[in-house]
Amino acid sequence: QDIYLENSKGSMKKIVSGVPNEYTGTWFYTYEGYCLAISEKSLVRFDADGTEKFNVTVENGVSNIIQLDDSTIVLLMRDTENVFRLAVLNPEDGTYEKVSNLDLGKDKRLYISAAPEGVVVLNREGFWNANLETGELTERIPLTEYDYTVPYNIKAFRMIGGGGVRLLF
Repeated sequence: QDIYLENSKGSMKKIVSGVPNEYTGTWFYTYEGYCLAISEKSLVRFDADGTEKFNVTVENGVSNIIQLDDSTIVLLMRDTENVFRLAVLNPEDGTYEKVSNLDLGKDKRLYISAAPEGVVVLNREGFWNANLETGELTERIPLTEYDYTVPYNIKAFRMIGGGGVRLLF
């Protein structure tokens, strides 16, 4: 099968050719032009010609992948106790290093996004900047009792100028 990326105007671009049919799930296209496929507990890297560079098992699975402006790839994953954690991926061999001292809890209403400042985490309490070196979360935008409850059907979010947020449901 071939994998295509569709832009907002409806035109499509082939980004990977000749991927075996058994690879389904969520696909992530990087700035460098390769793809990462996440399905169940596997994370697979495919180059543009369909060559599989690595296929690794990731504990209890990857919920989301983002790429920062400096090309760092960050995984939102669950560990063996089903606690969500951030990890930095080595895109050459599929190894990853968990961000130490950062336990994001077990609530599935947890999302990550890239911002110019780095990783932003959304949970039921608000939006937080995540420091990948120290594992610290600092409040960015709190959610109060008057805000909408974070739903289960968010697909992604993006920080926009002026302190706003766009949510994709």
